[in-house]
Amino acid sequence: MKPGTAATPAPALSGWAAPHYSRLVTVPPAPQPDAPAPQPAASGGPASGAAGPAEPAVAMIVAETTPAATLFAPLAGRPVLEHSVAAFAAAGGIGGVLVVVPPGLASRVEQLIAAGDYPVPVRVIEDGGPRTAAIERALPPGDGPILIHDAAQPLVSVQVIENCLTALATQPCVCAAIPASDTMVAVTGDYISARTVRDRLRRRQSPHGFRLPVLRQVCEQARAADAGPATGATATGDECALTLRLRPDVPVHLIPGSERSFSITGPDDLALAEAVLAGPNR
Repeated sequence: MKPGTAATPAPALSGWAAPHYSRLVTVPPAPQPDAPAPQPAASGGPASGAAGPAEPAVAMIVAETTPAATLFAPLAGRPVLEHSVAAFAAAGGIGGVLVVVPPGLASRVEQLIAAGDYPVPVRVIEDGGPRTAAIERALPPGDGPILIHDAAQPLVSVQVIENCLTALATQPCVCAAIPASDTMVAVTGDYISARTVRDRLRRRQSPHGFRLPVLRQVCEQARAADAGPATGATATGDECALTLRLRPDVPVHLIPGSERSFSITGPDDLALAEAVLAGPNR
């Protein structure tokens, strides 16, 4: 983005609940050799949003729920936010980067971006709404691929980004994830009620990838669900969680993430990220 470019304010939408994040997902058992794999619905399903020839993707880095102190915290010589911007700008197949920030931060982020000399355009969008509402307002036109990334995960790799884009050539929705390494249990109060099957658990990461028509439909349905006072439906959650809830006909395809990519939520995470970047495999 060129110096002096103004942040783009977002139009208003109403009826949104506060965001909530769900990270642990359950992977269904693999189909038996003699059983056909489930097929998406013939109408209104992912076929309208999937596939097609390779085309430049848009990356959207969402900073709505990340504190400013985290976004601008120094990490290996540059702010946390800049690591994500640099990774997406360097990835093959990315044609531009959008950075969605809360009110009051746009000018500071613009100065940061202007000094970065990135190989693709980077645009800052200011929005004070909840996560999914902000994403919907910032969506570009077209029906190509888009990747949504949490600004609090600065160690995302170019390889994971490019793998997401490769998967989006044949899938309407993709998500980076890594196997669950710990034993997980379900609880009732302070008591264990069940032990989960670890082989079917994954820890979700970002980016989340979509064909744009699919993401638009999910955002529209989420807004409608939150606006319906008698339904009892909630449309909170990140975009993959909303897709599972509101568009069950759209499969969410997992691609391997990285143990190096984790959220910066406090000083301990920042220190760990420093150690990772200082290591031999940075």
